Amino acid sequence: MCRLWGRIRYGVRWDPVDQAQLALKSFSLKDVTAVFIQFDPLHGDSKSLREFWHRLTLPQVRATNPKMQVKVKMLSDGCRPQFVANLHDGRQVVFKTDGFQLPDLLMRLNRLLGLPARQNGPRQSDPDPLRGEPDEALQQRIPEAQMEAHFRALAKKRKPIDFLS
Repeated sequence: MCRLWGRIRYGVRWDPVDQAQLALKSFSLKDVTAVFIQFDPLHGDSKSLREFWHRLTLPQVRATNPKMQVKVKMLSDGCRPQFVANLHDGRQVVFKTDGFQLPDLLMRLNRLLGLPARQNGPRQSDPDPLRGEPDEALQQRIPEAQMEAHFRALAKKRKPIDFLS
């Protein structure tokens, strides 16, 4: 990796996969009674809704509200992907998800469900997702001569399972 790319990468804060994992950590369905998902699997923009459906069925998300119902309706009429979340207080949240990325969808739903905004980003006790170090170490700069070796070592350390705990 050249030094220029290392400097550019050093300034990058978030990766979409990291964003989705962080939003999923703070995701809670305690105020949701039912989720109705409707999409055409052949529609081009249904990927984020399918990923959202998969995330709803994860055990850590289902544990936040085991009584919540998830109903899926697959159509072949070219309809746009959307889901409706029924809340305990009788409100309905309708999301038309074409053009949305999964992290944006999760963070916006977190905000609408009343979760504090500070939970949508990294928590203070969590390590920085890019560098894999505690927050106290963020104040230290990496010397340019060691930057390439640092990023190679970081790439070897990170695994997808790191974000699930």
